[in-house]
This record gives sequence, structure tokens and C-alpha cells, in this order.
Amino acid sequence: MKVDLENRFSLNVSDSKLKRVKRMVLEKLESSYLEEYNKLEAYAQELRETNIGTDVVIQISKDAMEEGKRRFLRCMSISKPSRVDSKQAIVDKETKTTWQRFMENLKASLDLKDGEGYTFMSDMQKGVLDVVRNILEARHKPIVKMLEDIRVKVMNQLKDRAEEVNSWRGEYNPYAMELYNDYREMASKCKENFNGDRGFEISEGEDRHTVILEQQRCTCRLWDLFGIPCAHAIKALLYKKQDPTLGIHWWYSKQVWQLVYQHKLQPVRGERF
Repeated sequence: MKVDLENRFSLNVSDSKLKRVKRMVLEKLESSYLEEYNKLEAYAQELRETNIGTDVVIQISKDAMEEGKRRFLRCMSISKPSRVDSKQAIVDKETKTTWQRFMENLKASLDLKDGEGYTFMSDMQKGVLDVVRNILEARHKPIVKMLEDIRVKVMNQLKDRAEEVNSWRGEYNPYAMELYNDYREMASKCKENFNGDRGFEISEGEDRHTVILEQQRCTCRLWDLFGIPCAHAIKALLYKKQDPTLGIHWWYSKQVWQLVYQHKLQPVRGERF
């Protein structure tokens, strides 16, 4: 608003005045924020009744209650736990910058080249940003409308993700398999030297790494980092006549991803109920 007023009308308006204007407009368009908070407990009960196994906790300030007032501290939904724990991150510009800085340091410390896992890690950021985008687009709305906007987007997102996972033809996440296939191609350029006691010494050009199959470890640390056998590990597994895909961590399996998305958000009635 501030930039638009400066560019279009050459007006310099204070932030406090702009916030008051924004609040007045939103109250007229989407009802007052106070009215929305008065509906919050009824909305929480609707979520409990329609999504069996889910609890919604609303915290109210005890100090305010003693003064005869109601002040909400926070509202959060706690879903019925599944067999697979999942984490969601809420990031802003600073966090995004921190992630990029971490990725650059990771790339430098492991001497990664593009296609050696760095691109795979960058793709993980897209999933995080999907969650953030749902929140950022709705956060300016009154509380119930904001929660409903996020709920509907997440409900559709869960459905879309579940359909995508069910469409996978292979046993593992296709994005993980892309990285595995890159490592498999790189493994053809490696040379193995079997120790027989502690493991393998794998040569890749002038570099040498130690692979200990029993511990699923390689001194290049890529297997530890991604849970996908690196080129050196694949070379050692092929020498032992073992299937290298058995070294892929179970969290990349189709079954695990199906478990992650097995719990859906159920439909909720409209606001007048």
C-alpha cells in the first residue's frame, strides 16, 4: 500500500495509518476480527466432530479471564498420530537465506558437483515452500477464515500428494531413484579393492574412499547424508553380487509415503452452522 501510494499519488503515509486503513477495509469486507474470535470455539468443536481422532486446543489468557475478559493466546490442531512422524517447517525470507547458505556450505564441504545430490537437496526445499505459501497467502484474513483457507488448501494438497504417490510405478520415490541412477552410472567409472576384513577401498580417479557395507557407510558421507548408496557403495555391492537398491533407506519406499498421506482432512460444514 505504501509503495502504491508513493508511486501513483506521490503521497508519504505512515505505517500506522496504513494499518488502520487495512483493518477498516478487512472488517467491512470480511466481518470484524472480534466476531471471528467469538466463533473460534464453535469452529474448534466442528473440527473435532468432523475429523474423528483430532483434538483442537485453544489457550485463553488466565490473567485476562480474571479480569472478565477473553484473550486467546493460541489455537492449534493436534492430529491423531500416524505410524510415520512428519515435520512441517515454517520459513520466511531469513530462513530461506539460511537454507541456501547451508546448501552452499554443504556443497563445498562435500565437494559436490551438480547432479551428485545437491540438486536433490534443493528439490526438498520446494516441498517446504509449498507449506509456507499456504500460510502466507491466508495470514492477513480474520482467524476463522484464515484457518479455513489453510485447511482447504492442505486438504486438497494431501489428496494430490496421495494420488501422486499411488501413481509411482517403482518401489521407491522416483526423485530418489533419479539420484540413485546417477550414482549407478558414476559407479561404472570406479574401481574396487576388497579388503576382506573392514570393507572396500573404492577408487574414483585420484580419489579413494572406504566403504563398510555392514554399517552402510562410506567415507564420502553421501550414503549417510541421503540414505541412498553412493557410487562407491554401489560398486562394492555389485562386487558382492548384491542388489544396490537394498541399500536405499526405507523412508524412500512407496509404502512409507503411502503411510504419510493415509490420514486425510475430512470435510467441514459451512460457517453458518
